[in-house]
Amino acid sequence: LDRAIHHAIEGEAVARAGELVFMGVPEYTTSGRNATLTRWLDRLGKDAVASDPALSLSAAAAAATRGAAAEASHWVAVAASLLDRMGESPKRDALTSTQALIEAVLGRQGVEGMSERSAVASALLPDESPWLSVACMLDGVGLHLRGFRKRAHERLSEGARRGAVAVSNIQVLCLAQLALLAGEEDDWQRAEVLVSQGRAQIERCGLGDYPTIALGVAVSALVRAQGGKVEKAAADLRQAT
Repeated sequence: LDRAIHHAIEGEAVARAGELVFMGVPEYTTSGRNATLTRWLDRLGKDAVASDPALSLSAAAAAATRGAAAEASHWVAVAASLLDRMGESPKRDALTSTQALIEAVLGRQGVEGMSERSAVASALLPDESPWLSVACMLDGVGLHLRGFRKRAHERLSEGARRGAVAVSNIQVLCLAQLALLAGEEDDWQRAEVLVSQGRAQIERCGLGDYPTIALGVAVSALVRAQGGKVEKAAADLRQAT
């Protein structure tokens, strides 16, 4: 994929580059390669990115992964305007589902809106899509925060399972939220198993510098502190901060 994107950019085939970059977004943004995605977008330039909905949504995903919410919101708005001019097609559905997911990540419409936007995405995504793990995670968090604990556990478990191979950072966030659920049930042993799985994935995939991974490390600090592992908890807390 990297070579194909390079070839498309060198050939100034913006639409084809947009398709290829968008295809790679789940891998780039979730497996420690967000900087690669950002470099592709920089090479294309802002005018090209603003002319293509796939590239605009790729830029939004890259910004959201860096924790740059204002920039992500800008590119989502650009993509929404471009999508309004497209006719109905499977490609438009794929782009619309990604738009809904990024809007859910940004949380501008509150907790209920986060679940609503993730549900829109889930309805449009094929079962094999790596984005489904993101939808499960967002829906699970929304359910947990609204007190629907059993359903939250189901959705977060599904998100962790789906994210195990293709979307590592989403798996980490699902495991962290599941650990919070376990802690609320006073099952700190289970919580420690979950955060240990998450920490192992962070280290394995080089996710330690991702701002969006802060929750996973913060929950690890909480669980380790509860277990009396003060030094490890303090180290986790410094990293999360």
